[in-house]
Amino acid sequence: MARDFAQRQKKRSKSQSRRRKRPPARRRASSKVNAGFNAPSFSAGVIFGAALVLVGSYAPEIFDESVTAIRGQQAEDVGEVTFEFDQILKNDVVLTDPDSYPADFTQAGENATAPREYLLQAAAFRSSEDAERLRANLLMLNLPAETGRVDIDSGTWYRVIVGPYDSQVKAERALTRLRENNLSALLVKGD
Repeated sequence: MARDFAQRQKKRSKSQSRRRKRPPARRRASSKVNAGFNAPSFSAGVIFGAALVLVGSYAPEIFDESVTAIRGQQAEDVGEVTFEFDQILKNDVVLTDPDSYPADFTQAGENATAPREYLLQAAAFRSSEDAERLRANLLMLNLPAETGRVDIDSGTWYRVIVGPYDSQVKAERALTRLRENNLSALLVKGD
């Protein structure tokens, strides 16, 4: 056994010496640097992309000209557009009759003679000081505002009323101004 062990040692040293004598494999330094970039492929992609852009931009004009040439039609020249209505109506007078469309203030079968009033309730407060503060702010916004006291089951409330307005359009304009100032008001139709 001792002999076998000695022979194994000799064999190992021979195989290790062979391995050591071989020069290590050399790698190309340029292969690591250019591993992710391929210049010919990049150049071909740039040229191909430019060609697609050019074809896409000029193809409609080229095909349109070839289609008209095949059909034998020429592109028609569009003349200058002129408008004559301003010259025709320049010296004319339009007559209207304001009595042909009288205003009807009757409401659903009622014979009301006065138009309706529209009010906006801007807010309701428990304290009169808060209501007066809001009324002052609304007056500064050029909105007609008043405060009123209301006693209900839950206690006394102070309402801030904006208006009255004689048309719904004016009331809705005021409602829009209130909403622009972060007040969600209620439109109340009065009689």
